[in-house]
Amino acid sequence: MQALSYVAQAAGQPQPIQGTAAVLLGAAIFVIALASALQVLSYWIVLRKAGRKGWEAAVPIYESWVRYELSGKPGWWALLGLLPVVGLVVTIIGMKEFCRRFDKGTAFAVMTAVLPAIGFTILAFGDAQYDDPDKPAAQRFKAKWRHNPHLP
Repeated sequence: MQALSYVAQAAGQPQPIQGTAAVLLGAAIFVIALASALQVLSYWIVLRKAGRKGWEAAVPIYESWVRYELSGKPGWWALLGLLPVVGLVVTIIGMKEFCRRFDKGTAFAVMTAVLPAIGFTILAFGDAQYDDPDKPAAQRFKAKWRHNPHLP
């Protein structure tokens, strides 16, 4: 029987995953699913803060389109995000502008581009507020300083 197993393995036939490998694979799939769910939930809340509908976070390419529009870039940049090298550059540029609208810096934007589940969670559950450049300056100033506990 052992010889038959060796022959099947040598012939390139797939062998079932057993033992520790199966547990590790299952744990990895669970962690990835959990991170993905956290990212969608957090981005849902971020979009609500920006005045958009939350369901837009759950549609794969459209969520990128909306993020580019909120960052002041054309929405079709989401399609450029699908290209290998150009996509990384466009994503970081768009994320930099998106995070700047939430009063976050470049390092935060790069971290959010690389680890969106963490970045969007900080934006969603932190005190960051979306600064809409289309609003009049008086409303933007009032909204930005409304939550400052050091002001009267």
